[in-house]
Amino acid sequence: MRTSLTLMFLLLNIYSFSQDHRLSILLSPLCLIDDFSFPTIQGGIEIKISNRITFYNEFGGKYREGAYEYNDTSLIQSTGYKYKSEIRYYLKSSDNKRNTHQRGLYLGANVFYIKDTHNGNITYYPGGDKAVINSDYFAVEKNVWGFNAVMGWHQVFKKHLILDPFWGLGVRFRTTENFQREYDPNTDEAIFPREPTVYGIKDGIDTQTGTSSLLNIIGGVRIGYRF
Repeated sequence: MRTSLTLMFLLLNIYSFSQDHRLSILLSPLCLIDDFSFPTIQGGIEIKISNRITFYNEFGGKYREGAYEYNDTSLIQSTGYKYKSEIRYYLKSSDNKRNTHQRGLYLGANVFYIKDTHNGNITYYPGGDKAVINSDYFAVEKNVWGFNAVMGWHQVFKKHLILDPFWGLGVRFRTTENFQREYDPNTDEAIFPREPTVYGIKDGIDTQTGTSSLLNIIGGVRIGYRF
């Protein structure tokens, strides 16, 4: 009964918002193949605040292991999710004569949070002894948060279909923890490929425990429907 009432309340709200084109649902198709981070089914809802300002919230959940994850062991369950909250301001443009929201160029700012757990691996010389090679599987847990300044082009076709390419720049803070790891970067020497590879880069990142800050560059495209 409670579930039915909640669903009815949600549908009524969507209907009321749609009477003034106040609500849009957007999907991020490129996140389905984001194997360097982790693949997610990701989408969000944009709500009109005023004629020029909208509020966008996006959530994505990990639906499979990434192509560069190690599945030879299961020290920890491979899970993850992403959340983003964004405020947008739509600029006046020549193709938006009515100066309405959700059409043309916009500027915005967002905050985000990412949770990621997966299994990692590192190959190394124990104690720096190159006569012996060890392979260590361990569990990785990451928490990432930060903020971005964004710019995008929100185009509406046939009054309802949306194409929304975007890009931005910001800062991310990353906290990484390892569990059940034998490799010690203070005494052991990690073995990485001579040429940069995705596996090598991810292995190096996974073993960098603690908190760090990084420049964050984002870009992508969303597709959706405006009610």
